Amino acid sequence: MRALGVIELALGDWGMTDLVFLHQSQVKAAVAQYGASKFEVKQAVMQIFGLEKPPSPDDSADGLAIAFAAQCGARANVA
Repeated sequence: MRALGVIELALGDWGMTDLVFLHQSQVKAAVAQYGASKFEVKQAVMQIFGLEKPPSPDDSADGLAIAFAAQCGARANVA
């Protein structure tokens, strides 16, 4: 939780105050299908972005999937 606070503080300093945090199931549903495996997400990212090889390291595929989900309008479940 402390890391999240630091991130929020830094983004706030840059004027980014309307933050949306997506759950992994929302990201998976946006790029592949609900309940997709890590491999399926990586394959979907390759197809979406027209990549010939899988992104490396694995976290970069996750980052691309998150960016795509946010761009597509995926929204966090907020109470």
